Amino acid sequence: LSVSAGTSMCLGDERTLTASGGTGYSWAPATGLSCTTCSTTTASPTVTTTYTVSATVSGIPTSATVTVTVNVVPSAIMGESAICAGTTTMLSNAFTDGTWASNDTSVATINEWGEMTGITAGTTTITYQLPNTCLSTVDITVGSPAAIDGITAIYPGTTATLTCMPEGGTWSAS
Repeated sequence: LSVSAGTSMCLGDERTLTASGGTGYSWAPATGLSCTTCSTTTASPTVTTTYTVSATVSGIPTSATVTVTVNVVPSAIMGESAICAGTTTMLSNAFTDGTWASNDTSVATINEWGEMTGITAGTTTITYQLPNTCLSTVDITVGSPAAIDGITAIYPGTTATLTCMPEGGTWSAS
């Protein structure tokens, strides 16, 4: 009786386990398995689990084991998901041993501390990946700074609202 090699996965993922060389398969424990009497089953445990598959090989009851290691997934990325080009904001994660990356550095960059800078208008995905390869992502929208249009003067005692879409950035007067 042979069984697929042990595997690791991130919490919430699934792995295919396959046994071969026998008949009358039975997998245990049943927790997290899609089929306990099939030669191939899908495992989606929530904790590291060692599965035992039993079968008959040449008339002899036989068993084999396989361990599925479940790795922790980083928490959701916290911080602004929309900024203006030319501005920076800090993103964070409850875990401190991961690495940050942007899938499109022409739109936004992010450094090792989670400081993200909007470069040009567009969208990108920021990833925070733990050493166990599990990751968390957030989609980021970078907007162009809003043009100040139609306002040529502000009189004492009056106000004007200026915006950048998406929100973010720092306003200054000169």
